[in-house]
Amino acid sequence: MKGFSVNVFFVLFIITIFVADGKTQDESVQHLDSAPLQVPAQPASPPIYQDDFPLFPDEYEPVDNIYHPSEGNQQDYNLSGLFETRLGIRTQSAVNEDEFSIGEARLQLNYKHKVEGLTLNCKVDFVLDPVLDKYPIKIKEGSGVVDLRELNLAIIPSDYIDIVVGRQSLSWGTGDLLFINNLFPKDWQALYIGRDESYFNAPTDAIKLGFYSFFGNLDIVYVPWFDSDRVPIGERLSYYNMPLNERVGQNYILDLNKPDDLFEDVEWATRLYNTIGDFELALYTYNGYWKSPSGFEPGTLKAIYPKLNVYGLSLQGPIASGVANFELGHYESRNDKNGGNPYINNSQLRLLFGYRFDMPNQVQLSTQYYIEIMRDHKKYQESLSYNFPEAVPEDEGRHVITVRLTRQMIDPNVHMSFLIYYCPTDTDMYVRPAFQYIFNDNITFVGGANFFVGNEDYTTWGQYERNSNIYTGIQYRF
Repeated sequence: MKGFSVNVFFVLFIITIFVADGKTQDESVQHLDSAPLQVPAQPASPPIYQDDFPLFPDEYEPVDNIYHPSEGNQQDYNLSGLFETRLGIRTQSAVNEDEFSIGEARLQLNYKHKVEGLTLNCKVDFVLDPVLDKYPIKIKEGSGVVDLRELNLAIIPSDYIDIVVGRQSLSWGTGDLLFINNLFPKDWQALYIGRDESYFNAPTDAIKLGFYSFFGNLDIVYVPWFDSDRVPIGERLSYYNMPLNERVGQNYILDLNKPDDLFEDVEWATRLYNTIGDFELALYTYNGYWKSPSGFEPGTLKAIYPKLNVYGLSLQGPIASGVANFELGHYESRNDKNGGNPYINNSQLRLLFGYRFDMPNQVQLSTQYYIEIMRDHKKYQESLSYNFPEAVPEDEGRHVITVRLTRQMIDPNVHMSFLIYYCPTDTDMYVRPAFQYIFNDNITFVGGANFFVGNEDYTTWGQYERNSNIYTGIQYRF
């Protein structure tokens, strides 16, 4: 309970600062006679929306049904870069973990070459990471001294077709850090330790085909080699281990048994979307595996990724003075269709309702309500109590409420955001305040925190309570 109290204190302190500053700005605005504040198009540290990463998301605009014109014979070479350092420290001691949550320096080089309908994209990071202190290069896992973020060739054979082949970041859906039909890999560990939010979308090696017409648009993604989420396994962040029924860290690194055969353990994802009036309607399918560990091997207790099918839809568009979104997905657990295997996740139905709108004083408010319903819950309870009598069964339904406040301050170069995720089912929450100061065109200062609060070790965010941290960093772009 001591850790619970510490994190609650920090959360209330941040809220007080956020609200108190609002009064200060209201008083100051009366004395200002200037043009409306403008939001930078590409801030360095934005909050996460699934289709893009704006710090202040613009008003909703339906997608175009016709793709952009081809580039013709135009040639374009571009080389840019970023040097960044970040330092973060835990707000309380963790189980078998280091005091620092993050302490790294990154040099990122970004090269783009366009010519006659072809674009070569390459983005690579060179990393010094004394916290983890492991430098062997593992390109697929994104670990080591070299982190290859992008290496792909984009081909535009016509105005109605585009093709991207190679390592790329993919995303779709309507949620804000709540994902239903977005089954592309996420780096939860990067988010939880305070890296730039652009690192949250983990790269995937894939072939993406896009077809565009007046009647609708179709995206097809083929992944020849399963790409999983990057989740805490004990190296950086402590976590709850269900078979051991305790919170562990570096003393028990989670042993992952991933599907890992090239051209055999493949993934397919599709999105069919179009605009109906002011609303965008999308249909999704996915065939592959659970993206995070969703079961254990009997005997060895290795974490596994069972087979998974997902079928879903989303609807998004303007309502009243804001933008509303709805999304649902049916998760079919192919290795446990009847729900009687306690070692594998049951099938699920997931629903998401969201709404965001602008408020006075350069504030945007967005809120979401997420529901996760377990199929065959009774069979799950019976099999769990028989095989793991000491384990605490999950509820049939899991509910999550989110609120995000995003604000541009009086100084147009200063931005603040405050994100809270509360789960009344598990009685836990995740709070993420963030701050950004754009000093000039090259230098940006960032800061923030990740607070996890929960009464139990086994809940989604409660298990990470002792990983709560504050961080700061500086970025130099060239």
